[in-house]
Amino acid sequence: MRRETFTVLSLNLGLLRFLWHEPVPQVELRLQRFAKFVSECYAIDIDVLCFQEVWERRQYEILREAFRRTHPESVAHYFGSGDAWVQGGLCIFSKQDLIPSPTRVNRMVFDGYPAYHERIARKGAIAAHVFTPLGLTAIVNTHLVSGGPFFKAGGSLMTKMRDRQLGAITRFTDDLRADSRFIVGDLNTGPLLTPENYGSMVARGYVDAWTEASSIDQRLSVTWDRQNPLNAGDSNPISDRIDHIFLPRRELSRVRVKHCAVALDELAVFLPDGTRAPYSDHYGLLATFEPR
Repeated sequence: MRRETFTVLSLNLGLLRFLWHEPVPQVELRLQRFAKFVSECYAIDIDVLCFQEVWERRQYEILREAFRRTHPESVAHYFGSGDAWVQGGLCIFSKQDLIPSPTRVNRMVFDGYPAYHERIARKGAIAAHVFTPLGLTAIVNTHLVSGGPFFKAGGSLMTKMRDRQLGAITRFTDDLRADSRFIVGDLNTGPLLTPENYGSMVARGYVDAWTEASSIDQRLSVTWDRQNPLNAGDSNPISDRIDHIFLPRRELSRVRVKHCAVALDELAVFLPDGTRAPYSDHYGLLATFEPR
C-alpha cells in the first residue's frame, strides 16, 4: 500500500566514550540496547533515522547491522583527517533508496574558531535525498557547537559561533535541489536556552516542526533534560528542546506537519550504580509530514 506520510526521527546518541578524561556511563550497553529495541520494535514505521554523536566507525557498523533489514540504505561522515579530537559523528538510515544528490553536494564542514572548533570538535552536516509522498526530499542532518565545559552554551562566543553555523546550514540546505527540505539534528539551540539562535533560524525563513504540529503538549517539549541521570554534573542551567526538525516556511503551502513529539525518553538502561537512564543524554524527536 502506498504511504501517504513521511516520518523522520532525530536523536543525538551521545556515544563519546570519555568526556574530559571522565568515562561516559555504559556507552556500549546503551548502544546495544538502543540498536536492538529501535530496529526490532520502534522504527518499523519510521522512514528516515538521523543520528548524531556516532563518533566511531565501529559504532556506525553496529547500527548498520541492526538496521540492515528495516533501513538498509545509509550514509555516514567523519569530517577531517583526524586533526580534531572528535570528528563528525553523523549518520542517516533510510527505508527507501537514497538518491544521489542532484547538485552533487552531500556534505559540508563548518568554519569555526580554531581554539574550540578545529582542535576539539569538527562539525558540519550531511545530506541525503529520498523520494517520499512530498516528492524528492532532502534530509540535512547536522550537529551545531555546544560549548562543552569551557564555554557557556548561551554565552556570547558560542551564540555568535552558532549563528554563523546556522547561516551556513540554511544556505547549504537552500542550495539543495529538492521538492521538500528538512534540517534535522542537535542544533544546541532552543527557545529557552539560546533564544537569539532560535530566533535567527526563524528569521532565516525556517519553521519549527514542533510549533507547526496540530497538537502539542508543552510538558513534553524537552529533549535535553537536567533530570536525565546521564546529565548529572552538567553545567547547562536549563532543560530545553535543543534538538529540532526545521523546514522552509515557503514549503508549508504544500507540506503539513501532522505530528511532532519527543521520543525515546524511557529509562531503559541500568547504570553501574543501579540508576536507570535513557538511551542517551538527549531524547529523540519524531515528526510526521504529509502533502497538503
